[in-house]
Amino acid sequence: MVGEQGHRALSRKRWFGWLGRINVAQWERIHRDCQLPDRRHHFRMEAAAGDGSRGTDRVSRTPCLVKPFPISASDDDLLRFIDGWAALLEREDYRSAFAYTDQDPAMEWTPEIIRKVIKEHGKRNPDQKVTVKGAPSDVAQRKEVTRTASGSGGLAGEIWYDLNIDGVVSDLTATFDLVVDAEGLRVRLNDIHVM
Repeated sequence: MVGEQGHRALSRKRWFGWLGRINVAQWERIHRDCQLPDRRHHFRMEAAAGDGSRGTDRVSRTPCLVKPFPISASDDDLLRFIDGWAALLEREDYRSAFAYTDQDPAMEWTPEIIRKVIKEHGKRNPDQKVTVKGAPSDVAQRKEVTRTASGSGGLAGEIWYDLNIDGVVSDLTATFDLVVDAEGLRVRLNDIHVM
C-alpha cells in the first residue's frame, strides 16, 4: 500500500516526468560551476532501473521542489541566482534551466519554447546561444531588481535580465516575477522577449 507521501511522489513523477532527469554528477557540476548554495534546493534521489553499476542514481528535479529565498534575500542574491540560470542556457541545458525557476503558467513555457526563443532571436543562427558574459554592443546589459509592496497574487517585484547572445549583449530580455508565498520569495520566469 502506498502512503500519502508515496502517492504525492508518484503524482509528481507522473506530472513532471517529461522534464527529464540529470545524473548526480551533472547536477553537482552545475552546482559547483554556478556557485549555487545547497540550502536553496531540495532534491529527491531515486535509483533508476538498471544494474546499479553504471552510476544510475538520478536527481529528479521539478519546479515545485525549488526552495524559495528568504524574504530578506538581497538583490545580489537574486541576480546571482539568475546568473546560474543563464549558465544553464549557456550549456544549452534547456530542461535544467526550465526546472531552475518557477514559471508563469499563463505563458506556457517548456524547455523547447525557451530554446526556440533564443535560437530565433536576431540573426536566427541555429548555433547561437546565451552566454553568461557579454561585451557591450549598442546596449549595456541590464540586470535589475525592482521591488514593490506585495500585491495581487503575492507579486512583490520583478527582475529584468538582458541576455547575452554569443558573448555580446543583446536586446533579448528575460523577466522574472518575485512572488511571496507562505514559504518565502519565489523567482518565477514570466517572459523572454525583445525590449
